Amino acid sequence: MFENLATKYRVVFEGRKEPVFYGELYPARGEKSGEQWDLFHYARGMKREKDFDERCFKEYSNSYWADLRKLVQAVIEAAPRGKRIGLVAIPSSTKGKVNVVTSVARLVLGGGALACDDLTPHFVRTESKEKAHDGGTRSVAESVNTLAFEPASRAQAYDVIIVVDDILTTGNSFIAADTVLRDAGFTGTIVNFAFARTTSADAEEVFERGVSTAFAALSNAPIDALVLDLDQTLLDDPVLDEEYERDPYAYIHNHGGGSIPYSGYPGISFIQRLGIPNAIVSNSRAKRLRAITTTWKLGPALIGREYERGELGRGELPENVFNAPRVECDDFSYSLSKPCPDGVQQAVRHLIPDEAKRATARIVGLGNTLEDMLAYRAAGVEPVLALWGVPEWLRPFAQQSWGATHAFADVQAFCDWCKNPVEPKEDASGETLRSSETHLSDEEIKALPSISSLLNGWKAAGDADGKALEVAKMNASKANVILERGGYLTPSVDGNRRVTEKGKELGIMEHMEEPRRPKPGQGLVPVVRYTERAEGPVKRLILESLRS
Repeated sequence: MFENLATKYRVVFEGRKEPVFYGELYPARGEKSGEQWDLFHYARGMKREKDFDERCFKEYSNSYWADLRKLVQAVIEAAPRGKRIGLVAIPSSTKGKVNVVTSVARLVLGGGALACDDLTPHFVRTESKEKAHDGGTRSVAESVNTLAFEPASRAQAYDVIIVVDDILTTGNSFIAADTVLRDAGFTGTIVNFAFARTTSADAEEVFERGVSTAFAALSNAPIDALVLDLDQTLLDDPVLDEEYERDPYAYIHNHGGGSIPYSGYPGISFIQRLGIPNAIVSNSRAKRLRAITTTWKLGPALIGREYERGELGRGELPENVFNAPRVECDDFSYSLSKPCPDGVQQAVRHLIPDEAKRATARIVGLGNTLEDMLAYRAAGVEPVLALWGVPEWLRPFAQQSWGATHAFADVQAFCDWCKNPVEPKEDASGETLRSSETHLSDEEIKALPSISSLLNGWKAAGDADGKALEVAKMNASKANVILERGGYLTPSVDGNRRVTEKGKELGIMEHMEEPRRPKPGQGLVPVVRYTERAEGPVKRLILESLRS
């Protein structure tokens, strides 16, 4: 089921037993463009706390209904036939108050048109809790203590329960809700869904560009430097320990020196033995990052050395460890977390101080999330996917759609490649690319120099003048053109400008020259966008669409 939902929604999976899918992005911080204000208003309308929020709610209330209905339909289609499905909404922090998510859920499920039961009356807040943005905590334990599913036996009658919330920030509300359902005896599949995910305007721009961001890949050249993600790339921490995450140094004090509830993946010490300069870039807060990388149990394997007590100043990180830079404004601050490239760029400057050498160096970034791949691309670093840190159900989609140049099943395979980083003869789908498979003859490939560059990393001198984009435009009236929005493949356009997906007509294409976005919930505005890289069968479709 999850693998099908991953083709329709972005997903957060690190540090939790159950993944969280989400629809839109909520650029809460940073200087916003006009289109980003649409996303901001969409998210604010879900809160409905101030007069401004109320105006946003009126503008987007129909979109909330449509978006939730689409999600429920997607779950129904993905679930095995005959499975009983129910839906709960995470209730307001105030006991007895019906929030926007609950009211939207009841509207969508009212009347019984969908094969999904409304369980919102059974999932309740037993006592009010202070909202996090009003000074309350995001503690999972506190949330669990104020939630209940009543009666518990009702939950046990279902095979799938959808858990819906308005905004995904830390995700702790979902962890608490999932815990309450499991404690009630529910043993089926939990599908977590948020209408929007909190991010910065800077990060939203990177998400929007997606995997189309260009970078210069130096095929077969030796690797000069490595940039490494931490969580579920080096550190085996698929489910976070709340006590440790709350205060790692208090945890160490309570459990003994060097104590940590996580371990490194097998073979991570081999990365340090490669002799390639490397640095860690993580979205973790500095306190956590320092505690993990300087513990004697993991430090040598993670960063290549141990630190003695007092060797680092207060708040100081090891020299080859970086977290997200912060932007300081007059009345607030925010982090440039991945997918923003800023932390990666800091690490690259540290690893290769000389600007001229950086320009010609082959720098590889290893990570396990879409955010990692986008940050590496945006920083001009070759993105490599650590499949061992990706849930098994997500691996095929991640390998095909996240824009990684290579993907490895384990640390040892990655290290072996680093020693001899030559290009494989096969694409990510495991199929050798030949002109007969792309339905393009050798003559056609020679006639279109841009095609050969597309086959070899989708970025070469033959395409520097944008010939591939022009070819795509010219052929839009002759053949289907693959469209892209936010890094994911979207419906195709025929010669009459009809936009279709799975045989269903979605509308008429109006613009081809410049990519642009719809307002949240208002459907796809199709545009032709040049794709820097695509894998397997998708690559062949794109090549065929460029055929004269």
